Amino acid sequence: MSPEPMPPSRAVEDLARAASIAAQAQIQSRWLVTFLALLGAAFGGITAALGLLGSTPARVAAITVIFFLVVGGLLIWYFRQRVIPRDLGRRYVPFMMATCSLYVVTLGVGRPLFTDRPEYWVPAAVLVALPLLVGAWRGRGA
Repeated sequence: MSPEPMPPSRAVEDLARAASIAAQAQIQSRWLVTFLALLGAAFGGITAALGLLGSTPARVAAITVIFFLVVGGLLIWYFRQRVIPRDLGRRYVPFMMATCSLYVVTLGVGRPLFTDRPEYWVPAAVLVALPLLVGAWRGRGA
């Protein structure tokens, strides 16, 4: 015994509902663009702050605490989202890895050689933030 065929009107309704759900999911996943842009700005800001504000232990601790509070807030926001893009790892993790790698290299080179030199730290901060900002820019149309 074979199942009854679906009436054409039901098929049209189901396809329209699926398209509506897909459109809602796409709209609700746009938060990720803002997340990446804010995370990039946070990385750029901590890079500039650590390079330009001196390296006293109290300043480094204060800057690091502020950075962790900002990133912690972003992560809480991240985990509260109802829609996570299916291809998040493939599309956005490379941008995050690039920013983290540039951050480590920038601090590793800059701290011993270019302390308090804005001609190094301002472009370095932009360079560190750039991968996440590019990821945000690319994701705005997705």
